[in-house]
Amino acid sequence: MFDLNCDGKLELIHRGGNGFLSIVNAKTGEVLSNTLTCNSFTGEEIPIIADINGDGQANILVGCDEGLTLVKSTDLSWKSARSVYNQFNYLANQVNDDLTVPCYQQEDVNSLSSQLFIQSGRTNSAFVSCRATLDIAAKIDTVFAANCDSTIIQVAMSICNVGDAMLSPDIKYVLYLKDSLNSKIEITGTTETTIQPDECITLNYNIANQNGTLIFSVNDDGSNFASIPSNENGLECLLENNTDIYDIANVIPSNYENCLPIFIPNSFSPDGDGMNDRLIIKHIFSKDIQFLIFDRTGKLVYQNDPLLQEVTWDGKYKGKTLRKGVYTYYLKTTSENSIYKSMRGNITLIN
Repeated sequence: MFDLNCDGKLELIHRGGNGFLSIVNAKTGEVLSNTLTCNSFTGEEIPIIADINGDGQANILVGCDEGLTLVKSTDLSWKSARSVYNQFNYLANQVNDDLTVPCYQQEDVNSLSSQLFIQSGRTNSAFVSCRATLDIAAKIDTVFAANCDSTIIQVAMSICNVGDAMLSPDIKYVLYLKDSLNSKIEITGTTETTIQPDECITLNYNIANQNGTLIFSVNDDGSNFASIPSNENGLECLLENNTDIYDIANVIPSNYENCLPIFIPNSFSPDGDGMNDRLIIKHIFSKDIQFLIFDRTGKLVYQNDPLLQEVTWDGKYKGKTLRKGVYTYYLKTTSENSIYKSMRGNITLIN
């Protein structure tokens, strides 16, 4: 049954044993049309009411003789319909237009389950193309050392609404630290604002740097899933994206370039008195370092050995101590984490 002509009255579409496809007033029994000849050797297939050809209106698809026959309005006056048919053994409002099925059965707002052979049109609110669904995603965005000695790390995390329904406040979350023996809770919290679809909120915390793996989990109060958010359309379906993990190994400071402590004295006196006789460059966290010294004419008078970790100069060039004066240096270094840093300056040689 279907309200083909949008007059608020249901029509019964029937392929009977008289060899015709009939359209009948479902209330009065008045035959509105029976001009289409339609015979079949099988008797159980009922006509299908759906937008079969995509013309925006209801069509009738029925088995006649040796094939299928499509019946449509010649003036496009029939009511619009879904492209999904309400077959008698399931409800079409449980199937989306793209033929996906919701994780949980949706509420049947018009009690169509008691009217299995009634097909509703597109305008019926029970037949929306997609019910609003809940889906929360947890993500660890960045992990940086909050100080230069990396004893404190800063963790930036996001809780994102990747579903269609608004997320209410009070979503619980936990940040765990898991090592080879056990897991412990580092942070617990609860969201305070709503999160609209396609939006995220960002959380930032500082914790002690320890070996292990960070696990960020939402819908969690530390006792596994505390509660699964729900709205009038059902519980959250996808739980796999409620957690994210991050290996803490080799975290670096967010301002790592400023944390490359390279100490270059501005003067030294290679006079053999045992005090400040050598220029020594102290550096840590550096994997590769190049240190060049030039005299005032631009001639290279010193270059460090890249195979040696220590960078030191005795003030000599080709075995002879250079005269006192100002010399220019150029330094280039790369850290273990491929952070590049370069420096220029002057060194005064005092005899």
